[in-house]
Amino acid sequence: MCQPIRRKSTGGASPSGRILVNKSRVWHLLEERAKTAQSRAEIAELSPPSSSSLFYFLHALSISKHRKDQWRKPDLKNIAIAPRACKACSGNRQIEAAPCKTPAAMAGGGGGDGDSLPRRAWKQYLLQLQLHPLRTKMITAGCLAGVSDSVAQKLSGYQTIEKRRLLLKMMLGFAYGGPFGHFMHKLLDYIFKGKKDTKTVAKKVLLEQITSSPWNNLLFLFYYGYVVEKRPFKEVKTRVRKQYPSVQLSAWMFWPVVGWINHQYVPLQLRVIVHSFVACCWGIFLNLRARATSLKQS
Repeated sequence: MCQPIRRKSTGGASPSGRILVNKSRVWHLLEERAKTAQSRAEIAELSPPSSSSLFYFLHALSISKHRKDQWRKPDLKNIAIAPRACKACSGNRQIEAAPCKTPAAMAGGGGGDGDSLPRRAWKQYLLQLQLHPLRTKMITAGCLAGVSDSVAQKLSGYQTIEKRRLLLKMMLGFAYGGPFGHFMHKLLDYIFKGKKDTKTVAKKVLLEQITSSPWNNLLFLFYYGYVVEKRPFKEVKTRVRKQYPSVQLSAWMFWPVVGWINHQYVPLQLRVIVHSFVACCWGIFLNLRARATSLKQS
C-alpha cells in the first residue's frame, strides 16, 4: 500500500491534527513521472486530484515509479545485443527485443543512425572481417584479382574477357594470396611482438622483401605461363629467367614503400586488404607498361 506524502510543516502541526498534503505538488510530480513512464496515456487521462481521490493518484504515482524502474533494469536474457536508441522512436522508452519498425527507421534500412548504404556495407564488412578473418581475406583477394585482370584485359585490347584466364587469376588470389598474406602478417607480428617503432618496421619490411616478395613474383610468373597460358614448361622456364630480374627489381623499387606504410599505420586485420588492393593497381600498371612497350616495338 502506498504511503501518503508528508510535508514538513514550518509553522507547527495542523490544528485538526491531519496530514498536510500539497495537492498541486503531487500532481506536478505525477506529470513528471508520466513523461518517462510506459503508461503515460493511462495517467494523462486522469483528472486533477481531489481530497476523495488523493489515494488513487498516489497509487498511480507508485505505478509510474515502478514502470520507470522496470525500464531502467530491463530483462536482457532474450536480447543478444543491447539495442541503441532509435531517433525515429525516441519518445518510446520501452526496450524490446524486436527491431524497430517505425517508417523512418525502415526507410533508413534498420539503422538508427541514418547511415548511408556504403557506410553500412563497410560496417558489415568489418564485422565479417572480425568474425571470419581468413575467409573474408580470401574472398577479398580473389575479387580484387578478378578486377585487376578484367581491367588489364580491356587495356590490352581484348574485345571480350577471357573467362578462363579471369577465373584462374581469381583462384590464385583466393587460394594463395589471401591465406599467404593472412598468416605471413600474423607471423611477422608474432616475431616482432606487435611493435611499431621505426627500427622494428624497418626489420619487417626488410624481412618481407627478401623472403616473400621474390617467392611471390617467381610463383606468379610460373603460374601465369604454365597454367594460364598453357605454355610448355621449358619455354616457361626460359621466359622466367629473362623476365624475373626486371620484375623483381621493379618490385623492390615500389613495394618497400607500401610495406612501410602498411606495417606502420594500418591495423593488422586490414594489412592483407590494403596489400591486395595495391596489388590490383600494380597489376593494372604493369599491363599498361607492357602494352606501351609492345606498341613502341611494333
